[in-house]
Amino acid sequence: MKTKLLTALKTEYAKSGLSDKAFDGVASVLVKTVTNADEIDGVVKADETKALIKAYQTDTDKVRGEKATLQAEFDKYKKEHPATEPPKPTETEDPEIKKMKEEIENLKKANEEKDKKAARAEMLASIRSKMKENGSDNDNILDLVLDKAEWKDDEKADDIATRLKSDYDAKYTKFYGDGPMPHHHSKTVPEYTGTEDDDFADQMRREGKLPKKDA
Repeated sequence: MKTKLLTALKTEYAKSGLSDKAFDGVASVLVKTVTNADEIDGVVKADETKALIKAYQTDTDKVRGEKATLQAEFDKYKKEHPATEPPKPTETEDPEIKKMKEEIENLKKANEEKDKKAARAEMLASIRSKMKENGSDNDNILDLVLDKAEWKDDEKADDIATRLKSDYDAKYTKFYGDGPMPHHHSKTVPEYTGTEDDDFADQMRREGKLPKKDA
């Protein structure tokens, strides 16, 4: 019933300037006096309803007037006080917060370094296994080769093991000469002439892990 009453009010007083909310308020008052749809037209056009519409118009006009006045005052204020960007405050970070941030950053770096070491150890173990499968089975020489081994992020263990085979063969020849060769080791590999592993090799000789140099 209220919906029909609301539709009739909006049609009859379309030029009143009332908002949907105002019409809804009028309908809420009038619906209490309507018992059936045949009474809607008479109630909508009744003097009492016209007086109610007028009252809502008065209140609406008052609100609009107050809003217009406030807007005019605000516009005047803005004109007299042009907006300027306030200076940015100089921030002084709390020492405790700064210390906490540094500790978090250090912890983050430590965890990243730990992850890198773990990933490298896992890859080295896989490379060592692949090289042993292919006959490069001397752990002392493998230690030398793998200690300084580098690879690209997208390289596979099989490819790295194959690439390091020549380095292994050269080092084996340097330290063992014509001594016992591991399985699949070629006796024709080039002589290793580098010096980057000498300190490490000397230490292994002292520990009896490699043959001592000829006098």
